Amino acid sequence: MDKVFVYKERFDELSKHSHDAISMLPALKDDQFAFIVAQNSQGDFGFNKSEDLLAVSSSLLNRARRVDIDDRNLIKFNFFPGSIYIKSKKNDNYLIEELDSYKKVKEKRKKNKLYSKYGKPLIEIEENEITSFFDGDLITKSIFSNLMSHAEYIFFLYTSTEYGRDTFYVCARDLDFFWKDFENSTKEVEVKLVNKYTDVPYT
Repeated sequence: MDKVFVYKERFDELSKHSHDAISMLPALKDDQFAFIVAQNSQGDFGFNKSEDLLAVSSSLLNRARRVDIDDRNLIKFNFFPGSIYIKSKKNDNYLIEELDSYKKVKEKRKKNKLYSKYGKPLIEIEENEITSFFDGDLITKSIFSNLMSHAEYIFFLYTSTEYGRDTFYVCARDLDFFWKDFENSTKEVEVKLVNKYTDVPYT
């Protein structure tokens, strides 16, 4: 049977073992994080290694909204394009509005790049918090804290040789809401909780 391994811990403890891009987040020490890895029945790692595992990741990610990061910032996050997803709190439009604004900012940047090439006047761009978070030189604690306060949870996906495709971290002030979604999405696979990061299997 396909398996999904879960290591959950407070940020101050998980950050000692996590991917560098996660450990550098300005999270509070008590913020809740989880590291989630998939393995199919043949022992291959990655959420793309079986239909049931793919269904798990699709079910979870479809509940959230993907944030497309500008290519110039991928090195800073050390992730792959389209690898950050945010689940907004119910009836809280703040993040939805910020993400819509961020999308427009990126569209205007593309137009300005073209306009600059042909000497046309550039479009004025109004930055926002999401822009500062993904495009700024420094991810400040206040900005990250504000994002966390408006999000049910945030996914950070990445692909590695050890854990396969779409391994992910998920974080929130409180992950209770996420665990309800997770339980509803993992009924066809075996979920194994591990107590230590080193107990998470890898290739």
